[in-house]
Amino acid sequence: MKTINKHNILLAFLLIVLAAGCKKESLTSDIISEPVLYVRGNIDGDTLVFVAGLNSITSSTYNIEVDTFRYFNFQFEKKDNWGIPRLEIRFNNYKSPFSDLKTDMENTFKIQNYLYTEPGYPSNNPYQFSRVTITYIDSLSYIFDSRNSYHDLGNFEIYKMEYVSTKQKKNYLKIYIHFNCILNSSKTFIELSNAEAVIAFEY
Repeated sequence: MKTINKHNILLAFLLIVLAAGCKKESLTSDIISEPVLYVRGNIDGDTLVFVAGLNSITSSTYNIEVDTFRYFNFQFEKKDNWGIPRLEIRFNNYKSPFSDLKTDMENTFKIQNYLYTEPGYPSNNPYQFSRVTITYIDSLSYIFDSRNSYHDLGNFEIYKMEYVSTKQKKNYLKIYIHFNCILNSSKTFIELSNAEAVIAFEY
């Protein structure tokens, strides 16, 4: 039987504090049923699939503002099981201080390759603008994160974007992604490979 270590407990606590203490606006808890959104790939050889609207999987999108920084977040979670398993994709805004939402989205989301967020403060980009973080919580509540010393072994590419409107008359930027990375949970590493996702942010 696995035991959740102190690193996971601390990380879980920090995630709760961040979510509770930061201002959310515009995209807060906006559950999207359409367009079809999903992520699929392999974790250490096992299939990973989240499809919004199937098998109690929901998707939500929101942004978080902390001081002068903005983060764009998209997550998939199993709603009928205390939100686990869960996978979150977070984009750091392209600059600080942040500006109006539309300008920030236009400059943060582009068809290009992205670097993953590193531990600490790299000298060439100490605030890590326009970088990406993947967080995965498995069915046993173990928390895995892409912010580790193996960040340069992965890749993350937005290869297509389009603007769409839903039947609820909401407008979204729909983003198509290919990615892979190493996810770390203190002493344990897992590989997320051959992953692709379609996510969306309201504008």
